[in-house]
This record gives sequence, structure tokens and C-alpha cells, in this order.
Amino acid sequence: IHSFPMEHTSDLLRLISLYRFGGIYLDMDIIVLKSLEKLPLNYVGAESNYSLCNAVIGLAADGIGHEVAELFLERYVKYFNGKAYAQNGPALVTAVLLKFCGTSLMKAMEDGRKSCKGFRLFNTTAFYSIPWQEWRHFTEPRYLEETMERTKDSLMIHIWNIASRRERIKVDSNIAYVKYAEKYCPRTYAVAGDYF
Repeated sequence: IHSFPMEHTSDLLRLISLYRFGGIYLDMDIIVLKSLEKLPLNYVGAESNYSLCNAVIGLAADGIGHEVAELFLERYVKYFNGKAYAQNGPALVTAVLLKFCGTSLMKAMEDGRKSCKGFRLFNTTAFYSIPWQEWRHFTEPRYLEETMERTKDSLMIHIWNIASRRERIKVDSNIAYVKYAEKYCPRTYAVAGDYF
């Protein structure tokens, strides 16, 4: 029995695609704040001090990128659990890369590519400055200044659509989500109508 069929299918398809072609996978609710063109492939980011996330994955089509993609797929097949939301996504990426790096998550984040065979584990600031538990920071005016400050050094932000998807966002709202959309997604913002 599968409790999260769409999510687990997405988990698998991103891994297969990265294994086959390499490249950058981004969840649909990621807003890119800084160009990724000069960012070397073979990276993921931490969503906390003890867990990586699979909403952003950059892998080369060969070398360690391909090796890590293969390890991801092997673990997916071996430990698939249709009832656990994070088992086949963040938990999988965390388990594989901790073993691959042979060190703690904190050490691998601090040392950059040095302590993980050339693979990079970004700290939470890079992609997930606002953790999923605080998703309302993107949708409520009272958090605007704090959210903009906390994400000022981020490469991208994750809006956590799993939690925020039922929110009706007015295009002229004074909230972080609208400010980011207006600046970094101007075409989408321009055609959105009254609500996102």
C-alpha cells in the first residue's frame, strides 16, 4: 500500500533522470535567487543540521555525479517504503551521502567539497533558510522583513508547497513570496492575474 504515490513517483523519476542525463533537479516550488551557471555540479543542500533534502540536486552525468546517482537508485530499490513520506527522498539522500562522504553531516557542510570526495553538501542557508515548519514566513506580512533578511545570502528558496499549496496568495500582497516572485519570476508574476 502506498500512502504517497505522487511524491514517491517524483522521488524515483528525479533519480532516474539524474542517473541517465545528469544536470540540476529543482522542485517546482523553488525560486532561484542567484545564477547557478558557475556552480559546479555534484551538490545537495541540508534542510537542517541532521538532514539533507532532495528538492535541489545537482549531479554530473559522469564521475562522482553518476556514482552518487547510482547509489541513490540502489538505495531506493532496496529500502523503498510506500508508507513513509520522507523515506524515499530526504532520508535516502541523507543516508547515501553520509555513507559516501564517510563523515558527519556538519563536518561535510563545513569542509565543502574537501571532505566528501568532491561532492558538496551546502548548509541550510543555500536552499532552505526557512525550514518547512516555518513555511508561513513566505505567506504572512508580519514575517516579511525577517524572511528577507534570513534569505539574503541564499542561492534559492523553497516555498514548501506541500504545506503552503492551499494558501490563496494575492499578487499585490506585502509578503516574501510575492516579493520574490516579482523580482525573480517577472514573467510569471506579470501573467498571474489577481492570485497565484
